[in-house]
Amino acid sequence: MTKPRLKLTALAASLLFALVLCAAAAAQEKGAAVFKAPGGWMPADKTEIGPIVFLNPEKPSVMFVTYPKQDETTTEGQRQRLRKLAAGMFFHDDKAALDWQVKSVPSHPGDGDGKADIATARQGDMEVQIVTYERTTGPRPFIYGYIAMRNKKSGAPFVDENGKGVKDFDKLWKSLPN
Repeated sequence: MTKPRLKLTALAASLLFALVLCAAAAAQEKGAAVFKAPGGWMPADKTEIGPIVFLNPEKPSVMFVTYPKQDETTTEGQRQRLRKLAAGMFFHDDKAALDWQVKSVPSHPGDGDGKADIATARQGDMEVQIVTYERTTGPRPFIYGYIAMRNKKSGAPFVDENGKGVKDFDKLWKSLPN
């Protein structure tokens, strides 16, 4: 009984991956980002973050690709919204003011003149990091990134000050066309 379930699960995962690729290929005509979905990460319907969100089933972390909403005229507004959403996902006291420490990081090849930064905030023994990269070279600009949480006992890996250190996120951005 266990083996057919595993085959069905693998088949379902393969079909889901194919559907994501087909949807991405169809969306490419409208200027949407096309990339390879990270292995082992679960696609999620998190429209408040963006149309494309992946959750790590083992660590408190998220990868995303998002486009500006109609009420956001700048990518800075989009970054502020993403920071607020990340804080709401991981911090327990949503009324406490957060002091985000923001540092610029080098853009990835192919990002054009887009801005890249790491924002980190603490609340108690919890720390949240959100890394955002802006890609301006395609027909439609977008922001992609990584969100992670850690505390004294456990957590997800953080991106370092050079924008490196998380292998799955590196795979995601390297799959974006230059």
